[in-house]
Amino acid sequence: MWLQFFSQDAHFTIHLFAALVCLAVCWLYLDAWLNKHSRVGLLRWLGFGILGISFLVEATILEQSVLGKLTISHDATGIVIVLRLVSFLILIASQLLDPLQAVPETHEINEIYKSNSQAEQEKTQDKPSKRKTSAVWAPAVLTAKWLVPVGAFVVGGLYWRRATKGLERHLKSVAVAFLFIGLADFINLAELLRNTSNPIIFSWVAAFGPIWWVEQLVLLAGVLVLGRWVWSYLTKRFFSQLFMVLISSTVVIFLIVTITFTALLLNSTRSDIVDNLHTAAQVLDYALAAKETETTAGAEQLADSSDIIQAIENRDHNALVSLTANYLPSKKQSSLIITDQYGQVLLRGENPSQWGDSLSGNPLIRQALLGSQNASVSVNQGVATPIVEVSSSVPVISSGQVVGSVTTGINLDQAFVDGLKTKTGLESSVYGNDVVSATTLLAPDGKTPLTGTILDNSKIKSQLLNKGLTYNGSFDINHQSFLGSMIPLKDADNVPVGILMVSQPQSSILKIAGKSVESTFVVTALLLFLSVVPAYMIAKSLVSQIDTQ
Repeated sequence: MWLQFFSQDAHFTIHLFAALVCLAVCWLYLDAWLNKHSRVGLLRWLGFGILGISFLVEATILEQSVLGKLTISHDATGIVIVLRLVSFLILIASQLLDPLQAVPETHEINEIYKSNSQAEQEKTQDKPSKRKTSAVWAPAVLTAKWLVPVGAFVVGGLYWRRATKGLERHLKSVAVAFLFIGLADFINLAELLRNTSNPIIFSWVAAFGPIWWVEQLVLLAGVLVLGRWVWSYLTKRFFSQLFMVLISSTVVIFLIVTITFTALLLNSTRSDIVDNLHTAAQVLDYALAAKETETTAGAEQLADSSDIIQAIENRDHNALVSLTANYLPSKKQSSLIITDQYGQVLLRGENPSQWGDSLSGNPLIRQALLGSQNASVSVNQGVATPIVEVSSSVPVISSGQVVGSVTTGINLDQAFVDGLKTKTGLESSVYGNDVVSATTLLAPDGKTPLTGTILDNSKIKSQLLNKGLTYNGSFDINHQSFLGSMIPLKDADNVPVGILMVSQPQSSILKIAGKSVESTFVVTALLLFLSVVPAYMIAKSLVSQIDTQ
């Protein structure tokens, strides 16, 4: 959970930094435009301004696959694509409208340069028409999302051409920055593969996965290159230095407050969920008690039947088979065992042909033969996974004497955990010892239950199966992090033999707090944008006071 949280904060910080750098470049070009009022200068500061706003909006976008359905983030994605494309188109136009600054050469070489430059200009004049034709004839092929990295690469290429073919060598940094930005946007296209059924591919392209982090780092590299370039110009004036210090301080303060607030929000949400899981653990007790009551009622019904009592006293196996033929299907129970007063099996309802053996060593049946009824959990080895059963045993009494016992049981199977999930909305699992017997947790294919999974956390296992204590907290299952509540299942001797668990993914904490985190990011971005004006006024006021002294 915390890794996802800090990853989302890293996304917010990097894109906010990108927005500030682009707005700083916008300010640089705006300052130049105020002196010359050229058309190209207008396009440049306008293009970088819109690009900065696009990064500012993108900073507020939260990963919906992790934080759930978020209205603002869903709408903002489309806005970012439109703003990014508009800014790239404006910057491309500014480059095409501005002729290259000629490199000083000798007369002969200059003539060659001019001819090459004219040829180069003719080629570049042809290229826009080709792009336009392509856009007209293939609108179904180039989607808006695919056009974003293309636009960034074109802008970077035009800046590189101006820096290498012309005299403006200092623009190489801007070209490199846009190539990094375009590469980051291209890597972002990997999210289109998140619907894949291949778990290996999904693990790479998933939100906050390796490719996601590569995208963030590539974008950060581009922004750092662009920021270093614009910083070298803005810091040459005292007013700019003062303004940048005020803005930087404001950004740092807002980031600290935002991250701290969202961290406290998530921690509070986590505490609430743990408390709710503790309450859900009570539901587990009620569910077990209900099963015990159900099996006890069925066993008492049979033990009170005069026909059953007579058949036990007569050790009449066939009569018992006939009398209990419809018991298991009608009661929806899994097992029925009837013994005589010595613990010898007179009937197994689930397998009538298997009888005559002794179960006098069974602690539950032994207690019944001593005259007391009881209920407990037992674990039997199944074909693939353990079988966990809730059983109740009651004495059969005739003329004040115990003449036998009746034991009935219900398996805690897939239907049981599905019922718990329906009641609580939580994932449920039953363990036989430390192996999952039934669960609502699914494998990556989304279909196969994770039965057979072993609880490999020795600390949790010791608390539950050795000490018989309840556990509330976090744990990992099949490389996924969960919050849950686990209670031990105990046999007739009060020895833990299994575990009953309710849980939910830790990522659900982010989904619950998603809208609040999203609103916090939006408000922070808006306040940072609005803080530019007062920072500008304060810097201007301080500079004017210094100049008058």
